[in-house]
Amino acid sequence: MRNAEAIKRRLEAAKHIGDQKEALNTLADITFDIGISACEERAKLQNEIDNLRRIISGNGDIEHSLISRVSEMERCVSTMGEDITKIKNALLGDIGDDDKYTGGIMGKINDLKDFKSGVTKIMWAIILAAISQIVVAILGLI
Repeated sequence: MRNAEAIKRRLEAAKHIGDQKEALNTLADITFDIGISACEERAKLQNEIDNLRRIISGNGDIEHSLISRVSEMERCVSTMGEDITKIKNALLGDIGDDDKYTGGIMGKINDLKDFKSGVTKIMWAIILAAISQIVVAILGLI
């Protein structure tokens, strides 16, 4: 019996039965119904537990088990973490022992910007020198 209220009503009704033998039979019937319901529920629970075990264990195939999948995910996350650390180090500094420059890619970009600025200044100096030579040559012709 799945309904607790129905059980309660039947037990209350059994209390009011005048004949003890009939009341005892009614209580036995209620107890039997409760036992049958409990067995059915246990069978359903056992099926659910078996299904969960198959899902968790991969139905006998260890490679398809949840435990194996979680282990594989853990390994992948660990690898990704190492790769992210390498990328961070490359961007911000500490590239490695094989490279003597430890300022990182961002440091190299800043150095290139400074170099470009210096090259631009030298280029303007050369252009101004060339213009001044042209002006001197023109003034010399006059």
